[in-house]
Amino acid sequence: MLLCRIFSIDNLVMCGRFAIRRDKKTLLQQLGAGGIKDADNFACGEVFPSQEVLIKGADVWQVARWGLSVSWQKNLLINARAESVAEKKTFRQAFHYHRCLVPADGYYEWKNHQRHFIHYANNQVFQMAGLYFTVADTPAVVIITTIPNDVAAQAHHRMPVIIDESHQQTWLSSNNSEELNFLMQPVAAEGMLVESVDKSVLDL
Repeated sequence: MLLCRIFSIDNLVMCGRFAIRRDKKTLLQQLGAGGIKDADNFACGEVFPSQEVLIKGADVWQVARWGLSVSWQKNLLINARAESVAEKKTFRQAFHYHRCLVPADGYYEWKNHQRHFIHYANNQVFQMAGLYFTVADTPAVVIITTIPNDVAAQAHHRMPVIIDESHQQTWLSSNNSEELNFLMQPVAAEGMLVESVDKSVLDL
């Protein structure tokens, strides 16, 4: 989805928008992400596909465009399914060699023409699993999705893969397929909320 034009509102891919509800300086300090090239260029607030976002690949924080251009469709690929990401030709190499983390403190879904915001009750920053691709001058990133936990299922039939802090290094560096498949299971629902929010975005 590019500014809501790829799919109708009720059939938006997941995750079609996410949020960082804190300023860049605060976010970078919380993540311990200093010395990033183009650190001022990543999006905060409500984040859309095609914008540049903050990612961590291996041990390096950098900026990447959210969405991958492919020759066989006009619109950007913004998500990859956990169930097939290791086998699909488009994603296979990046899954083995270029996994990353994408920070957020919530994401948006639409259901019955109502927008919902899914986040943790304590508003913590969490890390979504992603893949990055070295293309042109700015890398591209897609976010991996999986089946939802009991809370996220209230808003959509998919949710982003969220990597717990204790498993983040494993996600970035492991070559063990069983470990990686385990990490792509839906995160525990404890502490998560689904809130209905302003529908004005539907006018875009």
